[in-house]
Amino acid sequence: MPISFAQISLSSRLPGFEVEFDNSHAVKGLALDATRVVMFAQKLPGGTAPTNVPTRLLAADHGVKLGGRGSMLAAMARAFRKASDMLDV
Repeated sequence: MPISFAQISLSSRLPGFEVEFDNSHAVKGLALDATRVVMFAQKLPGGTAPTNVPTRLLAADHGVKLGGRGSMLAAMARAFRKASDMLDV
């Protein structure tokens, strides 16, 4: 698939680099749909989350309650909330 540029000349033979930004396909205005994240993870017997039922994750420590201390879900929830605390999980 060829790359096409709107402002960079393809005939220029000078060394260096040129940068072009094209935001014509970027989202403009407010997002139409809220972004949501789904996590699939193993839980330990001490976890309170029902099996195979979507459950909202409210905070990083809520993952410990849902999946059990030391569970895959607890680790994933902690890592995700550290990276982003705004998205709905």
